[in-house]
Amino acid sequence: MDQLDGRRNNGRGQDNGRGPSRPQPPRPRPPRPEPPRPPRPEPPRPRPPRPEPPRPPRPEPPRPPRPIPLPIPQPVENIMAVDNALIIDVDITPQFSTVTIVYEVRNFVNQASSQTVRLVITDETQIVSQFGQRIGVWGLREGMLINARFSSRFTRSLPPQAEAFWIRIIRF
Repeated sequence: MDQLDGRRNNGRGQDNGRGPSRPQPPRPRPPRPEPPRPPRPEPPRPRPPRPEPPRPPRPEPPRPPRPIPLPIPQPVENIMAVDNALIIDVDITPQFSTVTIVYEVRNFVNQASSQTVRLVITDETQIVSQFGQRIGVWGLREGMLINARFSSRFTRSLPPQAEAFWIRIIRF
């Protein structure tokens, strides 16, 4: 700059013709290269649920064999039912057969008394083993425990007699 007139000298002692010059702003420096950043991990994308493959149907567990229901005949007359009766005599003849049983009866005060009945076995009497198989009168023995269903009409003999409808062996 020329100190006398305040104009800038172009270095050759001449004015550049523009008049007084303005101070020039500093030149911007080129940006420094930034050090490379490690790549940011992407957040995990939620995966769509996988469809489950169809499962084969489970086999049903084996069922226990169903007991064979045995019909208890229902005659017109009333039926008496006795459980856990003890056979004390078996009489088999060609004409008819009888089985004498002893069972316990309790009264309203819960006192026990034993009753004896002779059951008349007919062709319609169903006799069933403890396994549910039908058997004949020859399968009955003294000392067996049975459940019995018989007529409520008795004879006036001693021991009283009644027609047997159904007998099931409980224990030999």
